[in-house]
Amino acid sequence: RRLLGLRVSRLHRVRPGSGLPPGPGPYYAVADAYHLPWVPYHGQRHMEHSFVVEYGAGRAVVHDAYLNDTPWGGARPGAWTLPLPRLAALLAEADAALYTLEPALPDAGSTGPTGTAEEPADPAAVLRYVGAYRDHPDRAAAHDRLNLEVWLGVRAWRLYALRTGSAEAAGLAERWRRLSERVYLAARRTARGKGEPPGLFEEFTALLLTDPAAGAAPARPAQDGPGTREGRP
Repeated sequence: RRLLGLRVSRLHRVRPGSGLPPGPGPYYAVADAYHLPWVPYHGQRHMEHSFVVEYGAGRAVVHDAYLNDTPWGGARPGAWTLPLPRLAALLAEADAALYTLEPALPDAGSTGPTGTAEEPADPAAVLRYVGAYRDHPDRAAAHDRLNLEVWLGVRAWRLYALRTGSAEAAGLAERWRRLSERVYLAARRTARGKGEPPGLFEEFTALLLTDPAAGAAPARPAQDGPGTREGRP
């Protein structure tokens, strides 16, 4: 609702034998990327992936705006045409959910894609959240997951900036994008057993603590307690 000014009016879960809801759509779909042949995660990694589908007269069109470079190749925005029975089988295999979306008014007091003016980030909770990545013993796994989390932050702020035209939100989206590039490189390094660069977790913390109403001014973080640390392990 906050990102695009839309709300869910109906939900259809695709199961084997359940069929698809009436066409033509469009429907907002969320499914397991492991089963989607147009993304590089196909047959490689289980993760939720979203796209738009519409169909009729035995044919279906998938619109996917995903843009990313992965260890299995690049994902680029595009449209793919499939036979409708093939799409139905893929969506059932991928445990897909199809959403009907309608316009919605923005929430009163909304100031960003991840919170409202009445719900500022809790510094202690943010430090615990970041610490789970910073202190995880498997550095490759931690950076792999962090890579996805930061990418989602980029997408959230870009969408919010596009919908609102906010220069502050656009600035935050750019900060998230720069961090995403650094985290991606760190994930590639740790996957090869190499060391991770310093400063990632400080910037991640600062972005999570940023008060959307204040633009790029981060809230003051809570002080670390005994036995905790920030930055490079």
